[in-house]
Amino acid sequence: MRDGVRSLLLATVLLSGMTLGTGTVRAEGPPRPLTAEQVVRMSAEELECRFRNGRCVAMPEGFAKGRPIWITGSKLAMPAARLTRTIWQGKIIRDDGTIRNRILGLPIFTAELSFQASWLDGQPCQVMDYEPTSKIFAAVRDEVREIAPGIFLGITWLRDTPQPRRAMFFVLAPRNP
Repeated sequence: MRDGVRSLLLATVLLSGMTLGTGTVRAEGPPRPLTAEQVVRMSAEELECRFRNGRCVAMPEGFAKGRPIWITGSKLAMPAARLTRTIWQGKIIRDDGTIRNRILGLPIFTAELSFQASWLDGQPCQVMDYEPTSKIFAAVRDEVREIAPGIFLGITWLRDTPQPRRAMFFVLAPRNP
């Protein structure tokens, strides 16, 4: 009889989406929204999966706070992002079809915005291409997709070899998503 009651209780808990705590049953709340800090801590595989499943939408105009992701899946990812953030703060999306990087507080290094196929999976994404606008960063192409409401994941590609190579990931959080 006791085993039957336990089985019924366990089935009820599993079917209702509740979890067993230490001696109590509690309902899970709504999922917490994804944050830029959580994205920075993800492994390269997780980031690639999130990007593949992201949505191709235009980033809203204005400033998008950025965090670089240099050391994926490491305890050093967050400290490296914080350190680099002192230099690169994010991107300014402009109404003229361009973006400018905010470096040391100044809007510099312009890229053209367009929608193209991603070099990762061939699916649509928003592209920030520096080749037509910057001699210094002509080899750079950023691809961006929205991976959660107000959170955009980017991949930086370098065209410095016969096949473009992924240099890094970054996350952007526009002020007015």
